[in-house]
Amino acid sequence: MKSIDNLREYALTAASVNATTRAVLAGYVDEIEREVEELRDRDYRNGREDAKGAVEFADRLKAAVDEREDVTLFGVDYTALPVDVDGVSWHVGDMTENGNVVIGMTIDSHGWHFTGTRNDIDPAIHRHYVPKPTVEDVLREMLDALDIDRCDDPDGTIAEYAAKLRLAGDE
Repeated sequence: MKSIDNLREYALTAASVNATTRAVLAGYVDEIEREVEELRDRDYRNGREDAKGAVEFADRLKAAVDEREDVTLFGVDYTALPVDVDGVSWHVGDMTENGNVVIGMTIDSHGWHFTGTRNDIDPAIHRHYVPKPTVEDVLREMLDALDIDRCDDPDGTIAEYAAKLRLAGDE
């Protein structure tokens, strides 16, 4: 447990603790760890095996998700969505960097493909479309970075200054 590990580290490394106190604290930490283990063992023996199984199931599921493996849960098959060059999952309705909308996707023995395009395009060679920031976006980002809360109407103020910046750019 992290809390026990933290206590053990403090007991063994704190400069203000003398050797005798350090030994006593280390003994207490070992005793706490033994008691926690005994409680876990007792819970499992007294019908808490379902809790252990649930934790093991969650751990296996998390590992499968992290590895992007196919999973069957309660008779239903789940397959990880295809990802772009940057590892971001594709969804129907997403737009590629060249403006194509993802209408559909299919998987076969060669891997994932977008459907409804001139060619079956491999999703892994594309990136998601990211719109260029507007003047308003940049001003909002600046205000967030400055953490300014004094403005009663931030959107109105942003629009006002964005118009001024656009005029300055036309000169």
